Amino acid sequence: MDKPDFSQNPPKWANRFLEFYCADELLDEIQGDLLEAFFHRQTEFGRFRASLWFVWDVIRFFRPSSFSKRNWKLNANVMFKNHLLISYRSFLRQKVYASINLTGLVVGLSSCLLIILYIFNETGYDRFHPEVDQKYRVVMDMYSQGTLTNKSATVFAGVGPSLLTDYPEVESYVTISPFASGVFTTTGLSTPRVMLNQDRVIYASRNFFDYFGFELLYGNKEELLNQPFSAVIAESVAMQYFGRTDVVGEILKRQGQEEFSVMGVMKDMPSNSHMNYDIVLSLSSFDDLSEALADWSWSDFYSYVRLTEGTEAEVFNKKLESYLDRKKAAVFEQYGVRQNLWIQPVRDIHLYSDLTWEMQANGSASDVYFLGVVAALILIIAWMNFVNLSTARAVRRAREVGVRKVLGSSKRQLRYQFLTEAFLYNLVAFVLSLGLVLLFVPIIHQSAGIKLNSGLLLEPYLLMSLAVLLVAGTFISGLYPAFVLSHFGVLRAIKGGAVSMRSRLREVLVTFQFVLAITLIFGVLIVLKQLTFMKERPLGMNLEQSLVINGARVGESFDDLVNRSGVVINELAALPEVTSVAAANMIPGRENFNLTSYTSRFTTNPKSSYNLMVSASYFQNLEIELKAGRHFDPAIKTDGKTVVLNESASSLLGFSSPEEAIGEVINRGKRSERRVIGVVRDFHHRSLKEAINPIVFYFDDVGDESAYYLLKVRANDMDVTMAGIEVLWEDVFPDNPLDYFFLDEFFDQQYKSDEQFNSVFIGFAGLAVFVACLGLFGLVSYTSEQNKKQIGIRKILGASVVRVVMLLAKSYGKLILISLVIALPVGYYLMKEWLSGFAYRTNIGFDTFALGVLIISLIAFATVIVKSLQAAMGNPINALREE
Repeated sequence: MDKPDFSQNPPKWANRFLEFYCADELLDEIQGDLLEAFFHRQTEFGRFRASLWFVWDVIRFFRPSSFSKRNWKLNANVMFKNHLLISYRSFLRQKVYASINLTGLVVGLSSCLLIILYIFNETGYDRFHPEVDQKYRVVMDMYSQGTLTNKSATVFAGVGPSLLTDYPEVESYVTISPFASGVFTTTGLSTPRVMLNQDRVIYASRNFFDYFGFELLYGNKEELLNQPFSAVIAESVAMQYFGRTDVVGEILKRQGQEEFSVMGVMKDMPSNSHMNYDIVLSLSSFDDLSEALADWSWSDFYSYVRLTEGTEAEVFNKKLESYLDRKKAAVFEQYGVRQNLWIQPVRDIHLYSDLTWEMQANGSASDVYFLGVVAALILIIAWMNFVNLSTARAVRRAREVGVRKVLGSSKRQLRYQFLTEAFLYNLVAFVLSLGLVLLFVPIIHQSAGIKLNSGLLLEPYLLMSLAVLLVAGTFISGLYPAFVLSHFGVLRAIKGGAVSMRSRLREVLVTFQFVLAITLIFGVLIVLKQLTFMKERPLGMNLEQSLVINGARVGESFDDLVNRSGVVINELAALPEVTSVAAANMIPGRENFNLTSYTSRFTTNPKSSYNLMVSASYFQNLEIELKAGRHFDPAIKTDGKTVVLNESASSLLGFSSPEEAIGEVINRGKRSERRVIGVVRDFHHRSLKEAINPIVFYFDDVGDESAYYLLKVRANDMDVTMAGIEVLWEDVFPDNPLDYFFLDEFFDQQYKSDEQFNSVFIGFAGLAVFVACLGLFGLVSYTSEQNKKQIGIRKILGASVVRVVMLLAKSYGKLILISLVIALPVGYYLMKEWLSGFAYRTNIGFDTFALGVLIISLIAFATVIVKSLQAAMGNPINALREE
């Protein structure tokens, strides 16, 4: 009979399954019998059939009689308590190592929780509306000669009622006009007279509150906005005007003339809504409403529809594609334009809508996805660090493992021990992270302006997610170290320091961490560079020392308002602290709603351009360069029929140069002709994220169309300047509140969201680098432990500390170099894609690469050198004595 072949082993998974379920007191006997049978069958029948028999035997023995006869519940409780006690003692015995391990987990989990709160906040916009899945906003694409020229959030007033009539899929609609702002005052009869400028005001159709479900404090929902000149105000507005919230029946005057009866008081609109208004007026109060409903060229209204359950948005959009063709066929054909309606879910407006004339600045889905990925990666890095640090310290724990095995501990018990330690670390890290999150949420809100709702942490679905995350973290961070530590050989483990462990996986993990860290640092540098570029790039105008006063809105009559506006402009100009005064219906930094089509003798097809009404001193006030022709002149009476163009409008209308445009006539539809008297240099009326728009300037010197007064003031004593302005204003406009702000600060508010993103980006990039350095620290610790005898021998033979440090550090230089080679092209591609969203953007130059490489190299090598010095300066006798 042939001798058994012991060179081939049975299937590992089957053998491990046997070890998993078989009682410790039976395992040796059963496993020995099965292995003996396997080797004999292998000789007689071959390895394949022997393996099948072995698997069958393992399955056959899976029965209660093979399980332990002990009281499993009692034993499990005792062992778990024992594992916790050992873990606690291990923590106290190795405070430095444990603190570093715990710090990495706390930083990773805290970052993840903060980003989760941010993501839940951003994705939770407009979810509170009743039946929100059936509610959509109707928006519009505008084409000229087949080219998409504008994507508008506003449409025509007649869209809502027309769709309700023409499509059975539409159950209801809401129409909103945003042009309801003005001066609101109390009557002064029952309360002191209060007069305030209110900008967040809308006209809305009667079912506004039924559709959106904003919470009411007072008033009957069925009666709200049903009657002309009725209003619903926010509780904060009620407190401003009346000092209380139960104000149903009170009167508010708008523009000193229209009296609105307060029919309801609502809670302030939630911050997680795409609209944020303080006063809602009945749409039936809107001037010329009937004209607006019949006018399919007046597209300044927001329209919302509720579709029947089961209606698919894609199918309904197909029906809407040609809807306006039936309404405006003659106009489309005559001017070569086209407009196309489509619907977008209300719940998607905040993150996925980037149209012109939005109600307010929306968020960015790409930013949310990006931060979600960052959160996941930081957490994964933290768990990787736990693995690195645990296995790096494995040499120190080898003797402990050996002693436990001699005393009878099985591999399974050792794995439970180390998994318990991982669970304990993750649990403590979770508790500390929750505390840190609660501490930092108000700080983040105050410093970065980012509002996070820490109350979400108590939501059941989030608590369940956190529990899953805790369990996942325990297994991800603890499973590999548990298997590594439990597989040490008894004799070699007891000797200590002779345990050999593969470091390839660890090097890959650290390299991956640094690829992420370098990419993030590179991204931070580009974000900072772009933000600086936008703020420092010449705007084509001078906003410094420009004080803006909101124009007067209330007068006894239109002529009275015009006359007093002229008086206040002249008297403001006479103040010694004021060097220049101009008037305009729009200011830089505010979105312009005035879009009109023009033609010239060079362009028979209409071209869309924005309009601005300005006084004669507007261009000199903002120091906008004149390229050709002249400015408006109030002494020339015919200038009321002239226009000034910016360079973009001049080019758009077919003029080859600014000089060629002078004296030419442009047509504003069929309504009027205007002669061009000047062309000014292009300037950035909006942020550098947007391209410069063509603008046609109209002359309005007396202020009848002026929503703003622009003052150039001396910076000597602003208190004196403002005191003089207040006295003058009170004298000329006692029936209008004085509201003012500085133009440069107002313009920079356009970059607020970018600054917030930058703050978040820098913060989490810094945390990622910190956590990655902890991983590097773990790798250096491991190498130092593995090579401490070599280090001791080299020092005894005369090697200097510097030489030993260089020896230890050079291998990490290779990892960092590999990380740079991978990260730089990845970072370049990602940031190039990010920059493509800006009309005017900085370049990604060599200086940015060099600075990023320098920063990460300094951080990484500082980490390596600190730990290497610790190893190199140790007593070599202690290292050699252990053998």
